[in-house]
Parts: sequence; C-alpha cells; structure tokens
Amino acid sequence: MKRKSRFFDTMKIPYVRTMAFFVICSMLVAFFVHYLFLAVADSRFESNEELAKFLGGLMGTLTFVSILIKTFVYGPLMKNYGLRVSLLISPIIVALVSVGAALVGSFFGYTIASAAFTFFFLLISLAKLFQKALKDSIEGPSLKMIYQSLDPNIRYEVQARVDGTINEMAALASGIFLTILSLISFIHLIHYTYFLIGIIAMWSFITLKLYRGYRKSLEDTLDQAHHKEVAIPEFNKFLISIGRLDISTQISIVERSKPWEFPRFLKEKLDDCDAASLPCILSKIEELGCVELIPALENVRNDRLRSCDHLLNSTLAVLRGIQNDSSDVDKIQRLITSKDFEDRLYAAKLIGASKKIEVRNSLTFLMRDLVPAVKMQAIWAARGTSSKELIVFLLDFLDKDRYAPFAHAALINSGETGLELLEMAMQRSNASAMYKKRVLRIIPDTGSRIASSGLFAHLSVKSALNPVVVDGLLKLNFVPDDKERLHITKMLIEQAGICAWNLNAYQQCPSTSLYPFLRDELDREFHQSIQRLFDILKLLYDRNSIEAVLENLEAGTGQSISFAVELLDTFMGEELKPYIVPLLEDTSISNKLWALESYFPLRHFSNIDLLKAIINRDNNLIGKQAKIYA
Repeated sequence: MKRKSRFFDTMKIPYVRTMAFFVICSMLVAFFVHYLFLAVADSRFESNEELAKFLGGLMGTLTFVSILIKTFVYGPLMKNYGLRVSLLISPIIVALVSVGAALVGSFFGYTIASAAFTFFFLLISLAKLFQKALKDSIEGPSLKMIYQSLDPNIRYEVQARVDGTINEMAALASGIFLTILSLISFIHLIHYTYFLIGIIAMWSFITLKLYRGYRKSLEDTLDQAHHKEVAIPEFNKFLISIGRLDISTQISIVERSKPWEFPRFLKEKLDDCDAASLPCILSKIEELGCVELIPALENVRNDRLRSCDHLLNSTLAVLRGIQNDSSDVDKIQRLITSKDFEDRLYAAKLIGASKKIEVRNSLTFLMRDLVPAVKMQAIWAARGTSSKELIVFLLDFLDKDRYAPFAHAALINSGETGLELLEMAMQRSNASAMYKKRVLRIIPDTGSRIASSGLFAHLSVKSALNPVVVDGLLKLNFVPDDKERLHITKMLIEQAGICAWNLNAYQQCPSTSLYPFLRDELDREFHQSIQRLFDILKLLYDRNSIEAVLENLEAGTGQSISFAVELLDTFMGEELKPYIVPLLEDTSISNKLWALESYFPLRHFSNIDLLKAIINRDNNLIGKQAKIYA
C-alpha cells in the first residue's frame, strides 16, 4: 500500500502526468493503426494463406527497418536536431501518412470495390510500418532519456509504473474504445482514420508539452546542483579516511601531509578521544606548543577522561608556562643563544606564542640551527608571518622534503607580502617542478585579495603545473572577468584538441598483443585529458553543474550520457559545443573523430609513425608511461 500511495503521489507531479499521457496517446495510435491495418489487409487478401505470407514479410521488414533506423538514424537525429525532433518524428510521419490515407479514402473510396483501394491499403501499411519501427527505434530510447531527467529517488519507480502499469492500462482502454466504436453502426472504416488523426494531433501537443517539461527539468537539475551544499566538508572527509588507524599513525599522517591542519585536527580528536588515545594527543600538543588549544583542553574534562586529569593538568601547565614566558624578551634571547638544543627548542615555542614582531624575527637564527627538531619548531612558530625576512627563509625550506609541509603551514595567511615573494620564487631559474607545485599550492592560502589573479597568470594547458593551478582557482571560488573568460575559452578548445589527439591515437593503436599495455595506457590518457577538460570547464561555469554532467557521464548508460550532453547544452556557450560535445556523445569513436576532424588536424598514422608521434610528443601533453610503452 505504501508503494502504491507513493506512486499516486508522484502522479501529482505535472511532468510525470505528461509522461503518462504521452504513453497513453502512443498506445492509442498503435492500436488504431493496427486495427486499420488488419481491417484493410483482411479485405485485400482473399485467402488466409496469402494474408499470412504478407504479415510474415511485413513483420520481417519491420524488424529490419527498426534496426536500420536505430543504427543509422537515431544517433545523427539526436545529435543534429535534439530530443524534441526525435520525440515529434513519429507523430509527424504517422500523421502525414494517415492524412494521406484519409484523403484517398474520402475522395476515391476505401472499399475493395473502389479503384483507389490499393493505394489506400499501401498508405495504411506504411502507417503501420512507420508507427511500429519508429516506436521501437526512436520513441523508446527517447523516452528512456526523458526518465533520466527525473529525481533519482522516484526515477525507477516512475519508469516501471509508466512502462508497466500505465502502458498496460492504456492498451486495455484502447481495446475497449475500439470495441465501442465497432458497435456503432454509422461509424465505418474511414472514420477510424479521422479518429486517428485527432489522436495524433493530441499526441503531438502532449509531446511538445513533455519536451517543455524536460527542458524545465534540466534547468531544475542545474539549479539544484548550483545550490547543492557539500554534505561532508573536505577536512571531515580526510578525518574519516584515516579514522580507522590508531591515533599515533593518524598524527604521523597529518604531520607529513597536512601539518597546517594540526590545531584543528587535535581539537577534533580531543572532543571524541578516549583515555587510551589522550596521552598521545597531549604529547603532540606539548611538542608543538599549541597554546591556542588551552580553551579546548579546559573543556575536555568529563567522567570519561577523569582518570587522565593529571595528564590534562600537566599539559595545561606546560602551555600556560609557554604563554607566560612568551612575553619575557630577555629570557627568549638567552634561550636562543643557549648551547643546549632543548633550550633553543623551547625558545622557538615561546616565539610562536609571542605577538611581538621584533621577537618573531629572531626565528631566522633558529631556522639556521643544525638540529632538525629546532629548525622544525622554528618553522612552525613562523605561522601566519608577513615578515619578508622570515618568508624568504620559509621559501627555501619548500625545496626540502622534510621541511616543506611545515613551511607550507607557516606561509598560510602570509598576505600580500607572501604572495609577492611566492610569485618571485616561481621565477627562479633553478626551481624544480616539485618546488613550483608547492609554491602554487600555497598561493590560494595566502589570504591575498589578488591571489586568484596571480594563479591565473600560470594557467596553461601545456604546463604540467596546470592541474595545481586549476585546483587553486577552484579553491578560491574564482570568477573570471570578460578577458579571462576569453582566455579560458581558448584553453578549452586547446584542451579539446589534446583529447581529440589522444582519442585518435587510441583508435589507431594496434591490439595489445602487438603493443602490450600501450592501448590501455592511451585509453587512460584520453580519460585523464577529459577530466582536465572538465576541471577547466569548472572555471568558466558553475562547478556543481559540471559535477552533475560528470555524474551522468560516469553512469555510462546511453540514456545517462545523452542526458549529460543535454545538460551541458543547456548552459555551454555555442562557440564551445562543436569542439567538446562530440568527445562526450554516445557514438562510436570513428564517428567522434569524423566530427572532430573539421576542427582539429587529426592525422592517420602507420604503426611506426604512431609510436614516433607518441615518443616525440610534448611531455606536458602526454604521460611518461605512454612514452615508455611506445
């Protein structure tokens, strides 16, 4: 009963009701055409044997024509004219043939005795042929695409009910309607064609209404995607991913990968830790000298952790000691020059808790310390600095794997000064690719108002750093101006050309038995280039709308891919569609390449030429693994 009531609730949705009416009209047309066809066929053939031969030939022709239309007509029809024409093609063609039959029957006769009966019979047969073939080859797949636009929560139930319950009820109603008409003495065969034309007219109207509902559904899908909030914040996803590990391993992972998240991470762990994991957390807090966690530690006391009160008190005492000593400049100076590295380590903690700029600049001395622990603590103490002197030191640490994560943490919120020096660091002639990646990852976190402009200057599809730049711009919620939009549009066309080249190489690559692994690697290259294309699209259009397109593409069914293309067509600029849409459509690779040849120079390679082309291709446009296999 619950499922039934839920279905009736969905039937209250106008869009779903229109689908149901579309299916009912389609079934009525099918029954009327079939009834007319059987009536004229029975009159045309005198013996049952002749009728059986004709019906057998017609059914075989129907199957053959359906296959031809589905194979060679449906794809180009959808590509060139879209869903509206695909939905209307069946009503229009059946209407034209039916009107022709009605005119011939009305003016020249429709009985076996009339001279025009053969022509009338042929028109009705054509109506049967087109109605059945188009229903199977175009109407059915198009309707499946319509279902794709429904909310996933009701999609499969509506599809099952409409294709099942509604369809069967429409068949029953059509049979009853025809039976009633046959009992009325003054209604003859020609009148059925008039009824058929009227039903087709109503079907066409409902088809147009259904398409309008479909377009509105596309807009609603994009609108929902636009306003969709991220269910789980990125940091929480990170916590979940490492949550099953023991606390010491979690701390080690954060220290190596995201040390700038340490205060937040330790605070989260304090809120839900147990007596077994608390000592490890407190030890790390003391080691880092995180005085900002004092309020969190004071709030941790509860019955669950009562046995650890002495540990909490000890950590609070250490942190309060650091907080108090951080204002004693003389003590800090004595500790900095001490020969005992533990004194220098404590000095770094005090400087980290100090607000005085002249004291914080003393960190440069500790950053040159020979003891790695002192150096690391000095880098940690420099967090949020805007001092040029300190930032220059921190930039040097980005080239050292051991210190780079902590240097990243220290450069966060370094402001305009930090951005300026990071831009200068990018111009270093001897800078490695890894160093440049680390610099680019910091730029969005500087807090500078012009960070997005600084990042955008490094955007180029022919750069190995491009994915890092795109991620940074997305992190900043970058909104391009007119000049930047033009530049991104050119980049998208360029990236589409890279995708087309990869697809062409994959298509021409021999089987894996001749070139082991190369074909699979080229397939991966193509999909990676498509992913980069969508990353750039997120800079130009709403990110959630692009995610909605990707979600449907990744579903992998013909209907979901077509729906994804329709979604993209809703908001993508006309100047980009010829370059991008063919890459995504659910067609054969040869058809995709044929469509793209008009826009990109796609060569035909011999086997040797293909291998040479892969080997000689720019390292920024194809992966090293593909070159190795070639």
